Amino acid sequence: VARSGIGSPMKLYARPHELIIVREANDHHEYISARILHINPAGPLAKVEMERKNGSLLQAEVSASLVQKEKLVKGMTVLVRPTHTRVFTDLGPKP
Repeated sequence: VARSGIGSPMKLYARPHELIIVREANDHHEYISARILHINPAGPLAKVEMERKNGSLLQAEVSASLVQKEKLVKGMTVLVRPTHTRVFTDLGPKP
């Protein structure tokens, strides 16, 4: 949960296939640091489960070739960024 400019809580959501994983920042984007907990290669796609420093989990679906190219392994710290996000701002209790 983050805060908008006016102090209202908001939540960002990205689908697993909309996350990019890199070992080093290579552009002007902002990244989230996360540690790889598990990699499940399943055909041409691999499911990667990661944990942020705050304990929240991230799940990504990336190509198996990216896992090999970046030499991703369990326990490695990587950088993650979404290609698309959805913002939810109505997080308060419902009347």
